[in-house]
Amino acid sequence: MITTKTKFVSLSILLALAVSPTFLLLWKGMIVLFRITILMTLLSIAAFADTDVPQSGANPIVFDQTATTDNLVLLMAAAAEHNSGVANANYGFPKHMWMSKFNNHTNDYFKWNVSLATGANYHVWALLNSKAAVPLRLSVEGKTAALDFTTRTIGWDKLDVGVINIPAGTHILQLAANSGVSNNIDIKSLELLRESDRPAYESRVANFKRYPSWFSHAKYGLMLQYGPWGYPKTGDHKSLEDFANGFDVPRFVNMVKATGASYVIWSISLITYQLVAPIKAVDDIMGKKSLTSTRDLIGEIAAGLQSNGIHFCLYYHSGLNQQPDWLAKQNWPSTFSQTATGDKSIFFDNWVAVISEIGSRYGTNLDGFFFDDACNYYPAPFERLGAAARAGNPNRMISWNAWIAARYTDFQDTLFGEGYHGETQFGSSSEGGNGVFTDGQQLGLMGHGMFITEGGWGIGRRNSTIATRINLNQALGWIKNASARGVPLSFCMEMWEDQSYAQTTMNIFTALDSAVASHPLFAFKNNTDGDIKYGGTWTVSSGRNAGDYKDDVESTEANGDAFEFRFSGTGVDYIAPKDAAYGSVDIYVDNVFKQTVNANSTTYQPLQTLFGIKGLANGSHTIKGIKKGGSSMAVDAFVVFQPR
Repeated sequence: MITTKTKFVSLSILLALAVSPTFLLLWKGMIVLFRITILMTLLSIAAFADTDVPQSGANPIVFDQTATTDNLVLLMAAAAEHNSGVANANYGFPKHMWMSKFNNHTNDYFKWNVSLATGANYHVWALLNSKAAVPLRLSVEGKTAALDFTTRTIGWDKLDVGVINIPAGTHILQLAANSGVSNNIDIKSLELLRESDRPAYESRVANFKRYPSWFSHAKYGLMLQYGPWGYPKTGDHKSLEDFANGFDVPRFVNMVKATGASYVIWSISLITYQLVAPIKAVDDIMGKKSLTSTRDLIGEIAAGLQSNGIHFCLYYHSGLNQQPDWLAKQNWPSTFSQTATGDKSIFFDNWVAVISEIGSRYGTNLDGFFFDDACNYYPAPFERLGAAARAGNPNRMISWNAWIAARYTDFQDTLFGEGYHGETQFGSSSEGGNGVFTDGQQLGLMGHGMFITEGGWGIGRRNSTIATRINLNQALGWIKNASARGVPLSFCMEMWEDQSYAQTTMNIFTALDSAVASHPLFAFKNNTDGDIKYGGTWTVSSGRNAGDYKDDVESTEANGDAFEFRFSGTGVDYIAPKDAAYGSVDIYVDNVFKQTVNANSTTYQPLQTLFGIKGLANGSHTIKGIKKGGSSMAVDAFVVFQPR
């Protein structure tokens, strides 16, 4: 119990302390410390406060409703107004990747200010990466129009999310979470297409596609990231001209033949933008001849390989972050890496000039283009670029490298496949299929994998060694698994400047050639094979240089003429070209009518699978074709499938 006296004494002590200098000093210190604590707390809150980042680039984004090609509207996530809680996944100049950490917080959003002359229904696809099923909503601010959809749990996806009505005028489109579920989503863009334009768009995509049988049945090929940027085992490398003039083409062709590779992907540019070919468009852009060689080494290599039945493709890198003097001519926008905005028209004009000249120069000797770093291009006029890449060969295969993301355009044929060994993925072609993905991020692309075999993607440093990183059983396992679904694999092989290589790697390839040949999952039979019987008047046309298997076809002009091929296996593909002269063929398997196929096309398309059947009982079978209509009927080859 505290008495009144005790209270008085205590109060006296407190009053004495309050007026003492020591107490006053302590009290002031406590106040200062409290103020500092409050200030630090406020600064900490400010540092982590979520702010609104305004829209970048065009504002509003005007929808071009007059375009009949390249008429997708791309709404880039990085260009949208958004809260600062989402982040740019910046991989450095000149790349633009995507925005990450979307939907980590309940207030995450993207807003695009858009303008339409005419209101319309728009089909929407979302390029995003999600590991969970997350409900999202795309809405027109202030309107009842909204599109609800849920992400798939397949990682990167080009998700068809449906149709939304956007009225005429200027409006805000908003993308936000549609529930309290939080999950880290990466998002690159929304792609919009007016619903009334969709049938024509899908028709153009279908007409663009090329699925060459030679590639889906190739099993494996070589990729060589090799050029004037390379080095010898020791010392410095040669100049561009000396490198081009010193290369031994016959020696290289013989080396490729020894590996058993069905094709070569050659890098025309990589660590430097120096082309071993006399490409005038490059000289014109530079204003001088500094990045091209006088000798057309690319043309000689292509011709040498093709004459030995080995297909030839080019890998192309834009050179933006490798060649400063080349970059200086591109007027590359400084805003692109951060906001995916800026005028890239000069870059695209230069690209079209260069690629169309390369394509026209090599014609049908150039079977494909593999374009790296599509993140530098997207958003891009991919229809225009695709047409330029087909110059000189309307059947040329096109591929754009989206790395781990979903496909950046449907105007391409083949998965780039960096780091991919042909493993089954979501949407992969089934066993016995043609390799084309049926769903998911690579929908509509022919499967393909390319990967490092040794230390890297090529010799780009002084005094580099080559160390084999794979073994025969590993390589054979990849090929058997992938080729069963029509997926070819490209082994990246390193070479020193003098064309020498690691013998341990070559030993694997030579053994691989024998192993694959002795254990075929399928085998090509040329039209001249003795097991094919022809009834009627047939002629052989060879040396056509049109992309046919073994460079020849057998054909007839009389209705009722027939071919019959007896084979042993579980399935067969009938391979022939399509063209304006070709017409309908009745197909019979084991004397049972199956269907009438049509080989008519406005352009010549070699190596087309006109008919295929799988799942037959393993044993002896026959396939027969009878000419029914059109000016001509052709046979190029048959592919016989064996049991695994």
